[in-house]
Amino acid sequence: MKQRTITAYQSFIMVIMTVAGMGVLVFPRNIGKVFGRDGIWVTFFAIVLVSLIIYLMTLLGQWYPRDSFVEYTEKILGSKRFRWLGKWLHLPFLLAFAFIWFSLVTYVARGFSEVVVLSILPQTPLEIIMLIFLLTAAIVASYPSEVIVKFNELLFPFFLIPVVFLLIALVQNGELINFFPLFQFDWKKILMGASGITADFAGYSIILILMVNYQQPEKAVKSHLLAFLLTGLIYWLCFAVSLGSFGLEEMNRLTLPTLETIRLVNTPLQILERLESITIALWMVASFTTLANILYALVELIRRKLKKGEVSRKWISLLVVTISFVVAMIPQNLDQLFEWVSQMNRVIFVIDVTIPLLLVIIAWLRKKRGKKNETSAIS
Repeated sequence: MKQRTITAYQSFIMVIMTVAGMGVLVFPRNIGKVFGRDGIWVTFFAIVLVSLIIYLMTLLGQWYPRDSFVEYTEKILGSKRFRWLGKWLHLPFLLAFAFIWFSLVTYVARGFSEVVVLSILPQTPLEIIMLIFLLTAAIVASYPSEVIVKFNELLFPFFLIPVVFLLIALVQNGELINFFPLFQFDWKKILMGASGITADFAGYSIILILMVNYQQPEKAVKSHLLAFLLTGLIYWLCFAVSLGSFGLEEMNRLTLPTLETIRLVNTPLQILERLESITIALWMVASFTTLANILYALVELIRRKLKKGEVSRKWISLLVVTISFVVAMIPQNLDQLFEWVSQMNRVIFVIDVTIPLLLVIIAWLRKKRGKKNETSAIS
């Protein structure tokens, strides 16, 4: 049996480094256009909703600690008498999450490249930056899970530095009047728009693939939920700082509100200047880990379904990034990219909610759960 290498702490890091990528720069603009100032509290509603989805996904991994998403969906939907049934019935479920992860890979690659061109390398062709970004991610994603996890663990401390800059920006430039009036909402609009917010956190679904490598899957609920709570608070902080610094109207006009707020930070005696340059560099790290982690999940899904060996990750990665590069070039600019993402968000939300819930209900009704002693035996 393959040795399980991911600890509870490492799973905590993986969730944070996957969810907190490209989204933190544009989240204030996205939520501000939908909910206005009420985004300051609606964000917490979205955090609770996504936490429930993560709990369902984690529960499945705990029920089937020896199987990945590919294997246990086949078990839940199949039968001993008709083994072929599960192999066909679980295909729509696999394709749904393959669609999510491929869409996220494409979005992050294009969004990352656009920001780099806009902020750092205006003379460099967009295609070159995107190609380098995707090929580097493909190399990382072709390694086993223990390498991916160590890579995230190494970069995690650097990710926390921009959070300090955001706190300074809130203290220095935040104005309380920019947060009022509140509760100017329509409940129907809140419920309809919630799907868009939850999809901004997309990426957490990689736990469906990762959990088969956990040393202690019984601790996964705590590590996953704590990680997402911290990530959700960072997203909320980005919105609060941007709203407090610019006001609603100005914030909604900015392409990257989070980055603009950090440009306003003043350090004593000008010890650090141009903090946005440091932030962009660190954000590039966060975006790259997001891309590499999601690409790894997609590659592993394909590899396990095709029952290929470890070596096959390389050619699967290259095939995926090649198709992703072509699709990513379809939007003409950032506005078209954001419009495409906003339409895709509702589909992602429906998939994230319905499939785990459906699998949990079917497994419970059919009593198709792993043995209780399986989890404790893995360590």
